[in-house]
Amino acid sequence: SESVQKRLENSSELYSVSKRDFTVREKQRRTKLRVIFVKLRRTSFKLDDDQDQLQIVTNLSVRLIRACSLRIVTKLSVKDNQNI
Repeated sequence: SESVQKRLENSSELYSVSKRDFTVREKQRRTKLRVIFVKLRRTSFKLDDDQDQLQIVTNLSVRLIRACSLRIVTKLSVKDNQNI
C-alpha cells in the first residue's frame, strides 16, 4: 500500500536517528512494557469469573504482544519489500 511505501522511503531517515534518541525511545518502550507487566500481574491475582477483570487482562495482553512484536514486524516488512 501507499502508506507502507512512504514509510519505507522514510526508513532511511528512521535509521539515521542519533544513538541518544534511540536509547531514550528504547527506555520509554521498556518502561511501557514494565508498566503493562505490573498491571497484568496485579489483575491476574484478582481474577475470578469477573468479566471486567478478564477483559482488562485480555486488553493488557494484547497491548503487551503488540509492544513486543512491533519492532519484529517493522523489520520483517522492510525485508519483505526489498525482496520484491
